[in-house]
This record gives sequence, structure tokens and C-alpha cells, in this order.
Amino acid sequence: MKVGDVVSWISQSQGFKTRKMGKIVAVVPAGVDPHTCIPAGYHCNSSAGYGMHRREESYLVEVEGKGKALYWPRISAIAHLSGGEAVCSK
Repeated sequence: MKVGDVVSWISQSQGFKTRKMGKIVAVVPAGVDPHTCIPAGYHCNSSAGYGMHRREESYLVEVEGKGKALYWPRISAIAHLSGGEAVCSK
């Protein structure tokens, strides 16, 4: 996957599952702290931060309607919807 690809995943919080969809805005190489890959003008979606680096390449995703907060979904949860410079839609 690459910057501009549209992906979706299911997240879970407090017993509720939510489907999220967004556009990849940054690729995080394996072993790299995701905070160092945040593009200018964006921020982490969690006040607790993203946590530790991962052993595999991963992605920071902008979700429509969530401002400039970026999500860092687990690779195993991501479904690749389309490539290129696709625009997210609900």
C-alpha cells in the first residue's frame, strides 16, 4: 500500500465496534516510531500517543470527519479499498 490508498478497518472501544475508512497519508517503516512520520499539519488521534513501533511496515490514516487527527490501524485489520489519490467518502 502507498500514500493515497483508501483503506478501512474495524476498531473497538468500550465494547463497541466501529468501521473506519480513510486515506493513507504516511507510510511508517518497520521499527520506526510513528510519531516521527506524522506529516506537517497533522497530529496523533490519541492523547496517549501511538505507542511502540511495529515490526512491519504500517500506515498513518486520515479519516474523513475527524479533522487532522491520524489513526494508526493494525495491519491485520486493514482492508485495501482502492489505490492512487482517491478521496474518502462515507
